[in-house]
Amino acid sequence: MSTILQVKDLTHTYNADTPLAKTALKNISFSVEKGEIVGIIGHTGSGKTTLVGHLNGLLKPTSGEIIVDGKNIWDEPKKISKIRSLVGLVFQYPEYQLFEETVYKDIAFGPKNLGLSGDELDNRIRETCKAVSIKEDLLYKSPFDLSGGEKRRVAIAGVMAMLPKILVLDEPVAGLDPAGRNSVIKMIEDYRDTYNATVMIVSHNMENMAQIADKLLVMNKGELYMYDTTENVFKRGEKLREIGLNVPIVTRVIDVIRQKGIDVPDNIFTVESAVEYITSKSQKAGGLDA
Repeated sequence: MSTILQVKDLTHTYNADTPLAKTALKNISFSVEKGEIVGIIGHTGSGKTTLVGHLNGLLKPTSGEIIVDGKNIWDEPKKISKIRSLVGLVFQYPEYQLFEETVYKDIAFGPKNLGLSGDELDNRIRETCKAVSIKEDLLYKSPFDLSGGEKRRVAIAGVMAMLPKILVLDEPVAGLDPAGRNSVIKMIEDYRDTYNATVMIVSHNMENMAQIADKLLVMNKGELYMYDTTENVFKRGEKLREIGLNVPIVTRVIDVIRQKGIDVPDNIFTVESAVEYITSKSQKAGGLDA
């Protein structure tokens, strides 16, 4: 893999040089590889939203650099809008921004702003929808007639249709039922797999992060607290609890079992992995037919 994003010594101070100055980010440095899914976690006020606002130039660093695909995004300030075709940002509850009369037109809005038209535009919309499993019969419906989960998928697809190399999503499954959450997660995974895109997800949902993220970036009081594989971060449950976070529920259950002296591995973070482990142990013990 190759590096697609580098953040170097990023500091951001709101209302700098005034009595109301507040430093929201302090010397943040990390890099992300092409094709990775990185979860960004932290308690409210930890700096997550300020961080992602820098990734496509919505915010300008007080100091430090944001390097996308080898280029400092602020080298040419007048061309910062071009960065938004490389880094797509999906805000929380993006379905509230749907406004066109059909799903097709809503998904087309972003690519049209990039200059696509005619067959090129039509192909882009259909290829993207196919890649993220949005059925064609949905394209001609009003977005306002869809379920909450479907609206969310359409809104995210509108950003995906611009084919950003980096897709940044702020709480993409917030407020959805389990079926809706799983549908959006699969959509994100499909986009990554189809286009080898990099995805960064802000979330409070540790179960979803365990399910989808390759790495976790943990923010605390404006500083980078941890950045490692999802497995290694969740293995440090005590450190997470010190800053008001936690590990997935299933991991907490496994921890209780381990504390009772039962030998179970420390890398179980999803229900699926727990079921797989228990099934495997049962089969070896002859409790289930192999």
